[in-house]
Amino acid sequence: MADLTTLARPYARAAFEYARERNALPPWRNFLLHLSELVALAPVRDLITSPAVKRAERAELLGELASEHPPSGGANLLRLMAENDRLQVLPALAAEFMRLAAMAETTAKVVIETAVPLEKAHSERLIEALSRRLDCKIEAHFEVVPEIIGGVVIRADDHVIDGSIATRLRRLARAMVA
Repeated sequence: MADLTTLARPYARAAFEYARERNALPPWRNFLLHLSELVALAPVRDLITSPAVKRAERAELLGELASEHPPSGGANLLRLMAENDRLQVLPALAAEFMRLAAMAETTAKVVIETAVPLEKAHSERLIEALSRRLDCKIEAHFEVVPEIIGGVVIRADDHVIDGSIATRLRRLARAMVA
């Protein structure tokens, strides 16, 4: 049988995207954590793996045990997983969901240095591009540093993206001397 994490990953991604599109990450996080805890209990584990219990009944019983009010789509996820005999991967699904949620909720503090102040439209496009590249939300602080002559220097934690003209000129001067 394939690794449980590998089996859980597509379900986790689908649940994460579904929850994120509906701004429902906290209820889904709680639901999946509770399911993960339930599946760790021997009687529940026996229930979801028992050939004597129909797959649809497994999903329904697990849903009832997990929450009085599962998040929108929660019952459908359980039904789909039961149909595919994947309820045993719920702990791995919950772990992957938490990882995806943590990445999505991460905010990077970024310092952006430019030689001149940027227009609002330019700064917004730059923040969007950085958000896609770093795969997180961006909290940007802009600084005007005339010494860079032109271009931009971006500092995010220990990462530096130096696209300044001053740095390019220094590199060119070194290359000409060498």
